[in-house]
Formats: sequence, C-alpha cells, structure tokens
Amino acid sequence: MIPIRGVMMRRTSRLMSSAATQDVGRSTSGFALDVDGRVATLALDSGPANLLSFDTLASMRSTLADLNDPGKDIRALVITAKKTGIFSAGLDMNELYQPDECRLAEYWGHIQGCMGELYSSPIHTISRINGHAIAGGLIVAMATDYRVMIAQDPKGKSCKTGLTEAMIGMTMPWWMQRLTVLTAGPRTAERSMTLSPLMDAEQALAAGFIDGMVETEDQLDNLVQRELDLVVNKVPFGGRAGNKLQYRSELTDKMRSTLDADTEQFVRVITSSMFQKALGAYLASLRKGK
Repeated sequence: MIPIRGVMMRRTSRLMSSAATQDVGRSTSGFALDVDGRVATLALDSGPANLLSFDTLASMRSTLADLNDPGKDIRALVITAKKTGIFSAGLDMNELYQPDECRLAEYWGHIQGCMGELYSSPIHTISRINGHAIAGGLIVAMATDYRVMIAQDPKGKSCKTGLTEAMIGMTMPWWMQRLTVLTAGPRTAERSMTLSPLMDAEQALAAGFIDGMVETEDQLDNLVQRELDLVVNKVPFGGRAGNKLQYRSELTDKMRSTLDADTEQFVRVITSSMFQKALGAYLASLRKGK
C-alpha cells in the first residue's frame, strides 16, 4: 500500500472485506497508484507543487483507461497528494511560456482529454484534497464526483483553493467555465473566473466548490471512508454510473467534438504576445518571491 495514509488504506481494506483484495502498488510519471480490492488511490507526486505536467497528464489518461476496464471491477478512485501540503498547483507554466507550438498542442490535448475522461469515468471519483488546490488543481477536483478538503497545511496555514487563470492573463476555455458553473452556480463561477479570489476551505465549502471540510487528516479519511462505503457497498454500480454518464454526457460529448478547434484556440491564445508578456511578468514575480 502507498504510505500516504496507512490509516485510510487500512479502513478502506475493511470496507472491501467482501471483495477479493489485490494489493498492487506502483509508481508512474507524476503519481503513485495503489489498487486495493475495488478501490484505486492515485497519489500525486510530481514535485513540490504537484504540477500537472505533460507526462503526468499523459500517464493519468492511460491509468484512467485501464481502471475503467469493466474487467477490473474498480468502483472508486481516490485522488490525493502523496505529501500533505499541496494537492496540486495546476498546469506546468513552463509548458506555456515560450512554447514549441506542436508540443503545446499535444499538451492541451492531454489537458482537455484527461479532464473529460475523468469527468465521464463510470468509476466514482473522490478528491481527497490534503493541501492547496490552485487553478488546474481545482479543475481536477471539480472533474471528480466528491470533494473533501483539509483546512490547514502542516505549517498551520489555511489551505487555499481558487481559479487563478485571470491573474496570468488567461481566458479559461469554455469547458472549464462550464464545469465551474455546474459546480458552484453561475454567479459564484463568474466572480471566481474573472477576479481569481483564493478561498480557504470554509469559503470553498460555502461556495459549493467542495462537499466537506475538516481540520485533521483522520477526519478527512473518515469522510472518504463514508463515501467509499456508500458507492462500493450500498449503491448499485449500474444505476449510479448510468445516471452519472447520462447527466454528464452533454458536456463531455461536446468536449470531444470540439477538441481540434479548442486546441487551435488554446495555441493561438497562449502564443499571443499579450499572454506571453503577462505570463513572463507572473513568472518573474514568482522568482522574486523566493
């Protein structure tokens, strides 16, 4: 089992007592994967900020495809960070600054592809947010079915979440905007997308971005455990998955059909002099802050 939270995984094992347990732990690009019975845990481990790098997103897509195989009989996927403190700080800005256009287009294909595939997975997906979830980190969480967040990082500072794309001069793609509206409602979504406020866990809960907040990791594990018990042992897989996929199909079908046009638009925006200037200034401010 992956060592992020032995307590959670032992509790999960007890929930799965009726299922044949296979303990398969492996590390891949940017995360560690553990499969225990009908539950998979993907623990992000791609550097201090758990950036959604090119390789991490590509590996996540292949992993999701494998877990979605009906023969695997996986009922739930928990996404968390291997180390408490930062769930994910989002996209890798190095991929966006002065990029090679062909690689940038491929990177966008992995971004839109991964989020669409996560959002439309028949598996019940849970974000165990054990740290800050910024920009793309929040997008990952919004693409899952259930989101719970710890209130403080190990240093005692409030964990923050929010959509910071506007702060780097980026117009969010239409499907990210739509996902935000579906998660938090139109007014909250509009202010979040245009003003980029950072929220603590209590504010994120009130806004509808998360479903639960707690003070300790044991409490975080308890929320995850209750959700796993519900989806693994109580609600029939077919009924839950069928309703989920039908409800989400309008967005995911459009994401697939517009991928080429969306990619062209993304490359055009990212390579524009206006965006590159804004991103360069943002990266310079980060270096000064170190």
